[in-house]
Amino acid sequence: MKKRILSMLMVMVMLTGVFALTGCGGTEEAAEEETLVVGLDDTFAPMGFRDENGDLVGFDIDLANAVGEEMGVTVEFKPIDWDAKEIELKSGTIDCVWNGMSVTPERMESMALTDKYLNNKIVLMALADSDTEVTEASQLADLKIGTQADSSALEMLKANEEYEAFKANISEYDTYDAAIMDLKAGRVDVIAVDQVLGEYTNNNLGGTMKECEYSLGDDYYVIGCAKENTELRDKLNEAVKTLVDNGKAAEISEKWFGKDIVVFEPLEDKFLEVQIMDKIMEFMPFMLEGSIVTIELFVLTLVLSLPLGLPVALGSNSRIKPLSFICKVYVWIFRGTPLLLQLFFFYFFFPLVLNVQLDVFFTVVLTYVLNYAAYFAEIYRGGINSIDRGQYEAAHALGLTKRQTMIDIVLPQTMKAILPPVVNEAITLVKDTALASTLPVIELMKATNSAVNRMTDMTPFFFAAIIYLIMTFVLTIIAGRLEKYFSRYDAREEW
Repeated sequence: MKKRILSMLMVMVMLTGVFALTGCGGTEEAAEEETLVVGLDDTFAPMGFRDENGDLVGFDIDLANAVGEEMGVTVEFKPIDWDAKEIELKSGTIDCVWNGMSVTPERMESMALTDKYLNNKIVLMALADSDTEVTEASQLADLKIGTQADSSALEMLKANEEYEAFKANISEYDTYDAAIMDLKAGRVDVIAVDQVLGEYTNNNLGGTMKECEYSLGDDYYVIGCAKENTELRDKLNEAVKTLVDNGKAAEISEKWFGKDIVVFEPLEDKFLEVQIMDKIMEFMPFMLEGSIVTIELFVLTLVLSLPLGLPVALGSNSRIKPLSFICKVYVWIFRGTPLLLQLFFFYFFFPLVLNVQLDVFFTVVLTYVLNYAAYFAEIYRGGINSIDRGQYEAAHALGLTKRQTMIDIVLPQTMKAILPPVVNEAITLVKDTALASTLPVIELMKATNSAVNRMTDMTPFFFAAIIYLIMTFVLTIIAGRLEKYFSRYDAREEW
């Protein structure tokens, strides 16, 4: 008995030791794995971007790694949607935003910002071989301007004294790269951009752009943390100051810019407290304008693609093999590739390949029409093929021609049969209009994203959801009326 008790005590001691060792190891591992998650836009050269090997490089990447060493943490870089950076911070998926981020009143209100660490300014750039030159703000009224959405450049354009005169000329892009591509394509005359990005990109492009004499003003970069995380902000300030004092930050600046543009200046802690309802009232007109664009895109697509789909369906069923082949290939291509890919293809194909300048909204409508006509063609074809063969034989027996049979017998029955799938596609189209936000078209989704990021609040998403639901509800009501109309010819048994 004593031996058994002694054995049990030894086992318990061993287990305790194992758990203690495991606990110690876990503590050390946790300490080793302490990370600083940095959110960034990985297309913003030279601050943070991917090189030819796909590796993240840039001034901010090197500086963040040096700060991580100073703080004794591992830095993890997480590419994010730049428009959603405030939401990323608020949800805790990243610890800070560090990627050439400028100071704005909205960011001062929604984030805990560090002191300024880099001196920059917002400039206007045009194609080097163009006659475009900007010497004063009033000239912008006659120019098409491109810039990145939710950027400091856009903020400075809006703050400009001549903004009302040129605000209708501004096109917003998801990235500066897209804006530069449109500058090269001739869709815009100038781009408003951070000087560090503009100069670096221009050097890589072999000097295809030039910097205009007029600039929008000085700009400074800061690091953004969650509003309540002032502890991390203070640690970052301390680490950056150390690197500035010991010369390490200057070395990194010389590497990327050829000069020392690093600063360490205190951030003026002042901003206007704005109530949430005031913000909603500020952005609601903008969202309503976006809703109008969405409705226009939906109506034009539906009105043009529905009639276009019918001849494509008839062509697919045609006994003329070349015609049938062409129609089937068209349907195969537009149903087999993503709508988003088609949008980008047509958007850049006309100016860069054909050297034809088309209006952005026209290009978007054209893409949607071609895409949805392919889907409607298959719906039509399925409806036509579902008509019983006996209907054709009866029409032939009555002496009707093929044309009369198709118009008077087949198509009316087809319309009734295909109504549910057509309505389903129409509802899908309402939601698919949001894909246009990837291009410089201010529709509902793009307007909503802009409102969310400026407000750092989810409320605009709920308003957008209500607007989309109202659209689909109206479609459902119309579909019910149409079904009732077509069902009036149904045979009903009299009781």
